[in-house]
Amino acid sequence: MKRAATSIVGLFTLLSIAAVQPSSRDTGLLLDPKFETLGKPGAVWKLDVHKDAAATAERTEVDGKPAVVVTVPAVAPKEWHVQFQQNKVSLEKDVRYKLEVTGKADQEFPVLLFVQQQDKPYAMLGPAVKETLVSETKTLTHEFTSKATDSNVKIAVVLGAGAGKVTISSITLTRVN
Repeated sequence: MKRAATSIVGLFTLLSIAAVQPSSRDTGLLLDPKFETLGKPGAVWKLDVHKDAAATAERTEVDGKPAVVVTVPAVAPKEWHVQFQQNKVSLEKDVRYKLEVTGKADQEFPVLLFVQQQDKPYAMLGPAVKETLVSETKTLTHEFTSKATDSNVKIAVVLGAGAGKVTISSITLTRVN
């Protein structure tokens, strides 16, 4: 009986751990669709800011749903010096993917969506796409075919070309074929 109780406790422990782990089921290939790990050790979503730029990211709620507000006080010397990103994404060569970013900005705000190897040679695995966020929420869509198979790919929303506040309410990456 004691052994059965231990097994049940172990099962409940595993189930409770699984319940709080970020899930890729809701967003295809990306983890942590609710941005719950932002700012915590081991975070899946990160704001990468180079030393000559400035920006902050804060998890919040918009209309009762999780979101991230990225504040960029000034245009960065290079647009890629401010990136909201997720690393360690796995992609396969010659497979078509769709990256969707839903968000808005406090004013017209240029963004760049790109998919890049996180390690040398840091190759772009699909073309970068320039978009603009405005004060009304909209979804930016970027479809691409991966140029390589890699398990350490960075999915990035590049925000260094503008100044202001950007609210990101979702980011998804799904396999198209």
